[in-house]
Amino acid sequence: MEGPFCISCGAPVNAAWKFCEACGAAQDDSPIEPAKPSLVAAPLRAHAIEVEAGGKTLLQPTTLRLDEGELVAIIGPSGSGKSTLLKAIGGIRPISAGSVSMRGDEIGLRQADVGYVPQDDTLHHLLSIQEALTFAAQLRLPEGHGKEEREAMLAGVLDQVELADIADRRIGNLSGGQRKRAAVALELIPKPELLLLDEPTTGLDPGLERRLMLLARELADQGQTVLLVTHATQSLDLCDRVAIMAPGGRLAYLGPPAEAPAAFGVEQIDEVYANLSEEAEEEPRRPVGDPLSQPRPASSRQIARRRIWPQVRILCRRYALLMARDRRNAKILAVQVGVLALGAAFLFQSDVFAYESGNALHAAQSAQLLFLMVTVSLWFGAISSVRQIVAERSVLVRELAAGVRTEAYLLSKGVVIGALVAAQTTLFVWIVFGLRPLGEAPSNASLHVLMICILIAWVGAGMGLTLSAFARSEDQAASFLPLILLPQLLFAGAVVTTKDMGGPIRLLSHLVAAQWGFAGVGNAVDMTGRIAADPGFTHANHYSSAFFTHGLIQVIIVLSLMILICAAILQARLRPSFEDTWWQQVRQSWERRLAQRRGAPAQNSFG
Repeated sequence: MEGPFCISCGAPVNAAWKFCEACGAAQDDSPIEPAKPSLVAAPLRAHAIEVEAGGKTLLQPTTLRLDEGELVAIIGPSGSGKSTLLKAIGGIRPISAGSVSMRGDEIGLRQADVGYVPQDDTLHHLLSIQEALTFAAQLRLPEGHGKEEREAMLAGVLDQVELADIADRRIGNLSGGQRKRAAVALELIPKPELLLLDEPTTGLDPGLERRLMLLARELADQGQTVLLVTHATQSLDLCDRVAIMAPGGRLAYLGPPAEAPAAFGVEQIDEVYANLSEEAEEEPRRPVGDPLSQPRPASSRQIARRRIWPQVRILCRRYALLMARDRRNAKILAVQVGVLALGAAFLFQSDVFAYESGNALHAAQSAQLLFLMVTVSLWFGAISSVRQIVAERSVLVRELAAGVRTEAYLLSKGVVIGALVAAQTTLFVWIVFGLRPLGEAPSNASLHVLMICILIAWVGAGMGLTLSAFARSEDQAASFLPLILLPQLLFAGAVVTTKDMGGPIRLLSHLVAAQWGFAGVGNAVDMTGRIAADPGFTHANHYSSAFFTHGLIQVIIVLSLMILICAAILQARLRPSFEDTWWQQVRQSWERRLAQRRGAPAQNSFG
């Protein structure tokens, strides 16, 4: 292909054009010929990328190239596709058409080389800056970094963002500008080639905005490619180029910020916004033929697949520290155990479990108290977990993209929340049985009741985490909690016994965890024998003769399967698109084992 080409995207241009019709980039007076092939691929190149959602085009076909050490700002009216373009370039948001490559590899395979600071907060406010960066370094850096090497690296990052003097200050006590710089520091730990900042100056006064832009300029001068979205135009002179988005997701200009006003026939860059509204009805300019070769597909992901258990230990330490510092929530969790235990015990007579010499005085009330113990245990698990994922969704998304494995994240939640609700349930059962002794009961009845109640609490935690993964906010998660608790109350077999339920409902009720827990604890204390030994209740009894026959092992198996189902749903919901599902991982592990037995090397599967 002959003729001059765009200095930004490489598309053919007419010698008389001042701007490229493909990407809008300003051209020099003498358009350049395409560069000779190089052994090093371009740092980042987007070709005809397009984003559609819900039948609406959010980003029209856009072609551009970012060079090493370049600072580029994206500006434009609200809703013009600025953040959409940023996320599409970084591989954070899927594109509908086109391609984005970094050093010749598809951008989705180079997420380890991309740092992204979203608009949402990606920091835990209860941690200090030093603690947050230390945990992030342990999770993101390749295994093998020593403590001294890691601390030296963090010290350099803190100096780079000018936060070394307040490294011990909690993030929740920082100003808006300091939190943004701390978020940037978090992304600088793995030394990414491309740093994306989504509206980092929003809410900052002009002085802080200028300071943050100077930091971006300094990072670019050190060799990193920085792409940011901003509404502020005061500091655009620090940028190498500015991309101006027009309504409808069209790239209207890409070039030096000083030449942008002249390109739109105005004197100040702020006046460009008015012209963009007038141009919105024009036919979009689409990219034309591209003389550069298409990016080669990468052979494998560039993010190293780290081991699960080191990540689990790190995440458990961080999560336990966060829970310990949330003193208000810790007090609520502790107080509710005592309140619910005392309320449940004193709701019934002191001899509610009396059962001696074959005589049971209060079989009906015994069953009610056992049912109450099961539902309270379920409550402990659900209320302790229902906000845990949605509250840190922005943190989770970034960490998964940076190499944290979904299984490690879920296991850390399970370990910490599981230990917490097990302690709550143990204290609850101990108080209830201390105030309302079981009387004559089978061997280890109290222990079996405790084991089942803890399992029920873990099922509740799994349900709460699943709900939290699908909720859009903490308030929504809390408001939906009754939707998973009410079926447990209604279909457990206590409010309405299974014998009195309709056929279809009776079958569905067997899927309710509380019913298995209720039947299991009833079997543990010999509720069938107690009912038969209570003449006053025998004739009014509506419990099926087979209801309290579920043995401990049977109940453990069923409740454990329910926990595994919640874990599978969570893994499918949370995993990034590039991460294999749990069943794919199991299949790959099985294939590797078979290959080892046969003496042949296992092949990786990315299905």
